[in-house]
Amino acid sequence: MAKASDVTGIYDRELRLVERIRELLTGNFLSKDELFDEYCELGKEYERLVRQAINITRIGDATQKKLMRSWELEQEKRRLEQVVKERTEEIEEKNRQLEQKTAQLEEQSDKLKELDQVKSRFFANISHEFRTPLTLILGPLEQMLSTCDDKEQKKKLNLMLRNSQRLLGLINQLLDLSKFESGKVKLQAGWLNIIPFLKGIAASFEPLAVQKEVDLTFSTEEEHITLYFDPEKLEEVLFNLLSNAVKFPPA
Repeated sequence: MAKASDVTGIYDRELRLVERIRELLTGNFLSKDELFDEYCELGKEYERLVRQAINITRIGDATQKKLMRSWELEQEKRRLEQVVKERTEEIEEKNRQLEQKTAQLEEQSDKLKELDQVKSRFFANISHEFRTPLTLILGPLEQMLSTCDDKEQKKKLNLMLRNSQRLLGLINQLLDLSKFESGKVKLQAGWLNIIPFLKGIAASFEPLAVQKEVDLTFSTEEEHITLYFDPEKLEEVLFNLLSNAVKFPPA
């Protein structure tokens, strides 16, 4: 890079060169060699200054490019920082909304659990209140059956006993509601003779069938067929089917 002293030196040499030219013009030829040397030296100084100027220009261009690149990078950095800031704010807002939604769901879940507990207590109380009088009814019915000799009367007592027992079973199922909702209900299945089981169900619907003028019969030549089933669950299914069939017979 050119210095102020370099420029001053060249200026001094120019003055000396002009002075030597004046001496030549006045006829002082003794200074011709000296003037030539001074001229050559001045030419070298000019050449050096020109080279330095070219280098300064090149360095300036490179510096300008670097500055431009640095400015562009700084602008890109600021743009990315703004994008990151906006995205961060969006994520924080979504997180706040999610936390609010989660809190609402937890509150609703707590309320549902509380309602389930109230419902379970209600069914337990209702089941207990119904079971007690039914138990008191079943006892005398069983005693009457054991001492009854009249065939028709005994048939009616059997019907009353079976339906009372079924009603007791339905009430007991209310207690299993909480188990059913928690997925803990299990089949109480076993190997049983299904013939008397089916005869009992058919006999339970005989009075309703007579009332609805529907012909309901159960006949089989088999006396004993052992199957693996849950009496309560199968009875519930068959009762629903037969009840609809007797109540709504085809026209």
